[in-house]
Amino acid sequence: MEQHAQVLIGQPWHQQIPGWRDAVAVLLVTAIVILLGLGARQMVAPFVLTQRSTISLLPSGLPAYALRTTMRMFTALLASLLFTFTYATAAGKSRRAETVLIPLLDVLQSVPVLGYLSFTVLFFVSLVPGSTLGPELAAIFAIFTSQPGTWPSVSIRRSERFPPTWMRRAVNSGCRPGSAFGGWKYLLRCRGSCGT
Repeated sequence: MEQHAQVLIGQPWHQQIPGWRDAVAVLLVTAIVILLGLGARQMVAPFVLTQRSTISLLPSGLPAYALRTTMRMFTALLASLLFTFTYATAAGKSRRAETVLIPLLDVLQSVPVLGYLSFTVLFFVSLVPGSTLGPELAAIFAIFTSQPGTWPSVSIRRSERFPPTWMRRAVNSGCRPGSAFGGWKYLLRCRGSCGT
C-alpha cells in the first residue's frame, strides 16, 4: 500500500521481492485448487443405482468424506445466496411480483424437506444417470432447501422498497445504482437481517 502511495506522489516504482507470506499464500491457493479438483473428481465418479456403494470406516477415509461434505455445503450456500439476491430483488422491485413470490416462498418454507426429497432425489439421479453427480446434486438441493438461506430475502426486499437514509443520500449525491456502490448495498443490507 505504501508503494502505491509513493508512486502517486511521483516517486519511482520499485519491484518488491516476494516474501514468506507470498509463498504461504501460493501454497494455500494451490492446495485449495488441488482439493477442489479431487473433490470434483470424486463427485463425478461412476454410480450404479442397483449396487451398494462401499463406505470406508477407516480414519484415512474421513478427509475425503469431509472434503465432499464441505463442497456440498459451500455449493448450497452459494446457490442460496444467488437465489436470495435474485428472488428478493425481484420481489422488492415489483409490487405485482411481490404478491406472488412472497406467499409462494412462505408456502415452500412451510413444507418439510422430507416432503419433496423423495421425488427430487429421483429427478437428480435420472438427470445425470450413471454418475455420482446425480446423488450429489440431490444432497446439495436438500441442503439448499433445508438451510435458512432465504432469511435475507425479507431484509433485501424491504430495503429495495424503502432504501435506508444513507442510500438515498448516496443516490442524491450522484452515485449511479449500477456503480461499484451497488454491489456493497447488498452486503450492508444483510446486516439488518442478522440483527446488527
